Amino acid sequence: MTHHGGGSAEPGHIPDGGVHWRLVAVTGLLSFVAMLDMNIVNVALAEISRDLDVSAATAQWVVPAYQLPVVALPLPAGRWLDGAGPRSAVLAATTGFAVCSALAAAAPWAGLLVMARLGQGDFRAALFVLMPVLVLGSVRPQMRAGR
Repeated sequence: MTHHGGGSAEPGHIPDGGVHWRLVAVTGLLSFVAMLDMNIVNVALAEISRDLDVSAATAQWVVPAYQLPVVALPLPAGRWLDGAGPRSAVLAATTGFAVCSALAAAAPWAGLLVMARLGQGDFRAALFVLMPVLVLGSVRPQMRAGR
């Protein structure tokens, strides 16, 4: 990981010689929210079908729309991260995930819901690529398990 802050710090250097536990906690929270979102939709499929007046088979498309990108996009997301840097990438991915979440929550028809879930899945893939990068960049090697 490269350091994109100011100063003459060497790549991968953790400033102040400390551990950035807040960043580790935020990383864990982002991961938790992304996984929770997948499970909530699985539980709510019958309600989604009823609210949008679509068949259960149509409502089920919201599940793979969210899960497929996390399988298909880690390599492109990692390439994007290399160019964008961790700070820009986490801001873009978190913002994109939040916007797509709002679109999914407000979707008045199934097609928009599936597209919003696809967008959430895209940003979720980026967040999952970012998680280890953020944690490794926030915790000194001596403080990590299995050192």
